[in-house]
Amino acid sequence: QIPATYFFLGSANEEKGCIHPYHHPKFMIDEDSLLIGAKILAGSILTALKNNVKDVTARLKSCCYVFF
Repeated sequence: QIPATYFFLGSANEEKGCIHPYHHPKFMIDEDSLLIGAKILAGSILTALKNNVKDVTARLKSCCYVFF
């Protein structure tokens, strides 16, 4: 089995009108949160490589992220 991770990345922002949940027809994502998510994933990859993780590709496939 491959260890996995799961994290929640908030994307709501009342000031920008991003207040509806992700299956709502008026859903809008605060695009600033996408950069944060990308940084988290990139940091995870760099940490795995630094720690000589054998199969980084398999670990990435098991990584899940959620915007809400």
